[in-house]
Amino acid sequence: MADISAPLEQEGTKAVLKNWLKKLGDPVRAGEPVAMPELVAAGLIAGGLLFAQYWFSDRIALYAMRGRIVTPEQAPELHGVIDRLCALADMPKPAVAIAAGVSRCV
Repeated sequence: MADISAPLEQEGTKAVLKNWLKKLGDPVRAGEPVAMPELVAAGLIAGGLLFAQYWFSDRIALYAMRGRIVTPEQAPELHGVIDRLCALADMPKPAVAIAAGVSRCV
C-alpha cells in the first residue's frame, strides 16, 4: 500500500488558516475582486438571520415557553403586580404572558 501524505503546507486547519491570513494581507491587484462571493453571500445570510432573530425575539421566546399573553381580566393579580413594579421603576408596562404548564405558587 502506498503512503499518501499531503505537502507540509497543506496539512490541517492551521495551515489553511495561515494561508488564508497570508492572502488577506496581500495587496489587492487591479482587476482582482476585493471580496470572495462566497463570503459575501455567507455574510448576507448570517446578517439576515440575525435581523430576523432580533425582530421576532419576543415571539420566539413566547413559542419556546408555550406562553400566551393575558389581559387584565384574565390575570388581575399578576397585572396589578406588574403595574406597581412599572410605576416604581418609572417604566412602560410590557406585555404580560403566562407560560403553559406552570403551576401557581400562592
